Amino acid sequence: MKRAKATKIGAEKIGGRFTSFRTFGKHDAIVILEAPKEEASMQFELKVGSLGNIRTTTLRAFTEEEIANVIDKLSQLGCGISLS
Repeated sequence: MKRAKATKIGAEKIGGRFTSFRTFGKHDAIVILEAPKEEASMQFELKVGSLGNIRTTTLRAFTEEEIANVIDKLSQLGCGISLS
C-alpha cells in the first residue's frame, strides 16, 4: 500500500488524479490516471515504469461528450456517422 500512496502523491504533483483497483484474473490491478494533459500522463507513466516493478498497457479513454464532439466533426465532413 506504500507504493500506491506514493504513486497517488506523484499523480497529484502533475495535477492529476490516480485511482487503483485490485482485480482477479490476468491483471493484478487496474489504475486510472486522470491527467491535465497527455504529456503529463506520459511523464508520469515513464517515471512509474522506470522503477521496473510493473508492466503497463495504456488506453486513451474518451468521455461521452468528447466522443460526441469527434462524431460531430465527422458528420460535418460528410462521413454519415451518428450516435443513435
